[in-house]
Amino acid sequence: MDALEKARAEGQMVVSTFVLAEISPVVGIEAMPAFLKSWNLEHMGGSVAAALDAGKVFSKYLDQGGKRDRIIADFIIGAHARHHADRLLTRDAGFLRDYFKKDKIWLVE
Repeated sequence: MDALEKARAEGQMVVSTFVLAEISPVVGIEAMPAFLKSWNLEHMGGSVAAALDAGKVFSKYLDQGGKRDRIIADFIIGAHARHHADRLLTRDAGFLRDYFKKDKIWLVE
């Protein structure tokens, strides 16, 4: 939570549609509006540019021998952050750093 609190102190945070879907089982559908408000999270949908970027990076992953244990949503989340935010908070920083090297990625511990 330290990384989330630090990011919140530094400015507006956005959350993609895919991240909302991933956290909804934990937060709960009914509690989601209050959760987003309490963390000052704004839902921001994706863009064509981010989707095409995700496809390009996913293709690179597969071309380099990547297994199907990663799904396109992982790449869409990274590309969404690249196009719509100035950093990405994640628990999977190692994997994302391999494919989004130039982006600022923070590890949530």
